[in-house]
Amino acid sequence: MIEKTLAKRYALGLLNTAKEKNAIEAVKQELDATAKIYAGMKDFRSVLAHPRVPLAEKQKLFTQTLSGKIAPYTMEFLLFLLRKRRVNLLVEISEQFNNLADAVQNIVRVKVTSAFPLTEQEITVLKERLTSITAKNIVISAFTDSSIIGGLTVRIGDDVVDASIAGGLKQMREQLLDKL
Repeated sequence: MIEKTLAKRYALGLLNTAKEKNAIEAVKQELDATAKIYAGMKDFRSVLAHPRVPLAEKQKLFTQTLSGKIAPYTMEFLLFLLRKRRVNLLVEISEQFNNLADAVQNIVRVKVTSAFPLTEQEITVLKERLTSITAKNIVISAFTDSSIIGGLTVRIGDDVVDASIAGGLKQMREQLLDKL
């Protein structure tokens, strides 16, 4: 819990810098990419976490690995995390940054699951309807899952609208069992 709170504070600080530089999207992409590298490379994490590796060596590793690939202010933020010994929060900071950036940019991420792949036209219609309901910029991630038989499930944050055949059958079953 404390780590999540810290990660949110660091993410908010970086977001403020990104807003000043008018570079929220660029920072989001750079932070995501760096967090994926960090999460995916155990040796990299081990070196950065090892107490006997001097800070200067860790900073050199970061700058050699990422120099020219990310903006100077993003690099400075990462070096700041190293100095504060908080680089272990990088993945959580990235997630928190994305959430905060979405809120600032009025973006809502929606996960749509259907039994069969949705066409671009169906996704566009769904996006337009959700935009008119929420008055937000909708970003849809579409998934397929044959177990829902037909229809859709739509997840917006913690809310789920289950308009699937499997969901309808489950609801019908529960109603019938309640009557017995």
